[in-house]
Amino acid sequence: MQDKFQRETQRREIRTHEAKIKIRSTFPDLDIKTIRFLAEGVDNEVYEVNGGLVFRFPKTRENKRELAHEAHALALLDRKGFPEIPAVLYWDETATIMGQKMAKGVSADHLKLTDEGIKSIGSQLGLFLRRLHSVPLEGVQSSGVEPFRESPQKIKALYRKRLVEVQEEVPDELRGQLETLLEKEVSEPKRLVLGHNDLRSDHIFLEDGNVTGIIDWGGIGISDPAFDFGRIYKSFGEPGLDAALESYGEDDDELRERSIYYGVISSISSVVRAKRAGDRDRLAGKVENLAKIVQRYNGISNSFE
Repeated sequence: MQDKFQRETQRREIRTHEAKIKIRSTFPDLDIKTIRFLAEGVDNEVYEVNGGLVFRFPKTRENKRELAHEAHALALLDRKGFPEIPAVLYWDETATIMGQKMAKGVSADHLKLTDEGIKSIGSQLGLFLRRLHSVPLEGVQSSGVEPFRESPQKIKALYRKRLVEVQEEVPDELRGQLETLLEKEVSEPKRLVLGHNDLRSDHIFLEDGNVTGIIDWGGIGISDPAFDFGRIYKSFGEPGLDAALESYGEDDDELRERSIYYGVISSISSVVRAKRAGDRDRLAGKVENLAKIVQRYNGISNSFE
């Protein structure tokens, strides 16, 4: 066990040194006083520089495309004025390396939230989405922002593929429930908006109960507003969703229904990410959580009928 830990520590030290060299060669005006490994996900390696900057290194060609897409989108949003989005201070199209200000606070997935705290966060997110979803779509695509998987058919097809990827890990009964759910008819959105499309709790930063950062904009695109509200439901349940919809100011039962639906099926992705990361304990936890979310959905879905 110790040997494995030592090998991993050594690997990270080597990768951190390599990252420092790449950043220096790409941004020679940046004086790197400190650098440390921050995290490694399925898509990126992340490093903290000088205590206040976060640099991301995409792993694959597709991840590079997504990071470039994000850089173009954030340039657009920076002109619109969104203080919750950490500013991009360093970007190189050729090297595909991005450096942003570090978000203040702690990601919501690391906090134990009270019922009132959840409602407060939901309300703040609803106000944020009201501004984001109001960005005029004219000129958005010309800035490099592409349409997301905007139709119910496309999004369900995506999650069918992801369910197949984890079919050995998901129990037969649960898999059958999900397959049935993915056959469900879903209403079309009344309008499309500019959405984040991956507004998970680990992408939301909080400080003293206030939303201080919204990160990871690789999925930004023109989409159904229910995709953003669905992630809120997945992370904060019905209390968070209802608070968000109330502050958003759109009384639409179909939007709420689609939001809950997309929140449930998007939970398949959590299982996929855990499998790809090779973390068996995390994988088991995500499967258990998926079962709870589906069970909860089955308990409330009758109210839609």
